[in-house]
Amino acid sequence: MEMTEEGRMILRMLQDGKITAAEAETLLSALESRRGHPGGPEPPWGAARRSAKAAAKAAKEFLAEMRPERYVQDAMRQLDDAMRQVERAVRDMQPGKRVNEVVAKIKETVMAEQFGEEHRWQEAGAESAERDETVSFPEGTIQELSVSTPVGRIVAKPAEGAPTTVRVVFRATGPTAQDVAAKLEELVLDSRRGDGAAELVVRAKGGRIPSGCSADMEVSTAPGVSLALKSAHGPIEVNGINGDVSAEAVNGAVTISAVSGDVTAKSVNGNVEGTGISGDANLSTVNGHAAASNVNGDLKISSVNGAVEAADVTGDLRASSVNGGVTIANATGDVSAESVNGKLAVNHTTGDLSLKSLNGGIEVRGIAGGDVHARGGHGGITLEFAQPFSGDVTAETSSGHISVSLPRESSVRIRATSASGRVESNLPLTDEARSERSLSGTLGQGEGDVTLKTTSGAITLTEIGVQDGR
Repeated sequence: MEMTEEGRMILRMLQDGKITAAEAETLLSALESRRGHPGGPEPPWGAARRSAKAAAKAAKEFLAEMRPERYVQDAMRQLDDAMRQVERAVRDMQPGKRVNEVVAKIKETVMAEQFGEEHRWQEAGAESAERDETVSFPEGTIQELSVSTPVGRIVAKPAEGAPTTVRVVFRATGPTAQDVAAKLEELVLDSRRGDGAAELVVRAKGGRIPSGCSADMEVSTAPGVSLALKSAHGPIEVNGINGDVSAEAVNGAVTISAVSGDVTAKSVNGNVEGTGISGDANLSTVNGHAAASNVNGDLKISSVNGAVEAADVTGDLRASSVNGGVTIANATGDVSAESVNGKLAVNHTTGDLSLKSLNGGIEVRGIAGGDVHARGGHGGITLEFAQPFSGDVTAETSSGHISVSLPRESSVRIRATSASGRVESNLPLTDEARSERSLSGTLGQGEGDVTLKTTSGAITLTEIGVQDGR
């Protein structure tokens, strides 16, 4: 469905801050109703939008109850379902379809209905106070630790020879000292233990966290203890943990560094970053950028509304963004990358490549091995090989130029066709057959197959180090 000028104007007003996200959603819905819906099957992104709306409704209900473990868990479950629907929509889309309106709708749904309204925990007041509570676990008594807070920062670090401990700092503000004291009395830390596991949950006695309150958590763990951290409103920071880590925030950034173990990090409204991970990693966010580096394992990383960056990954890598670019550097395993609205930029790889971009170019440099499959909708494709190549390449785009640079020592059979553009090559081919819009021939022994197709755009094949085509 192509976005109208009125729809684009509404999104510009939202971006400029002239209207709220909720107002934008209302206006876009009114436009949609006015235009009507053509007959036929539901578009693939319809289910994704419904899932986002379901997540919004569930999150609002749980926010009222403020039971953090249930709130975060169900919000993340709904988020995972929405992300799966988006992935299926991207996979099923054909090049040439416009999805700007779809992405805008999903973004507005998530931001306006799910987590767009800021919850003001700190209120102005003349009085403030705090108290802290610490729970310790003797060495060897637990292998799994789960902590959650409805509002506050979670910081996790190694215990440095001490036992595993959790320190909670409760804070409250209010108009009078008596009001502050009553709020602090309302906040409690529940603790449950058994079978080598422990769970600590911040809650309010009355079931609802009073305004003007927060509960920050400081976690220090012994080696080998796995962590599950959840915050509804607040960032999560993890550094130097020897064990598996799961960190989930609804409104807040998640930052992971120097972890010896598998990592799962998720945020709805916040950036997600991971570096120095010795294990598999799964990083995702809805509204924010996702970044990972120095991952010694497989990596899955995604964002709905934000850029995705990954560097120095030794395992297989899967990266995706709906509304943002994807940048990858120094990947030694297989790479799969997808973007709906954004450029794919990949540098220095040795494994197989599978790349898709609907609205944005695909640029790959420093290819040192593996098969390459690149599919674009609106945007060019550039492939540059760092060493002689004998694998398979498929590059197709509906609208854009295709450029391939190969060393003359490569061993491939080449077939290139353009429906409305010139095909040019300066490679030393044998069995060459060419016309203005097509080319076939063999480079070296012809062990691999290179197939290049574009509907609207030129195709250029160049020998590495040679600037001028013939």
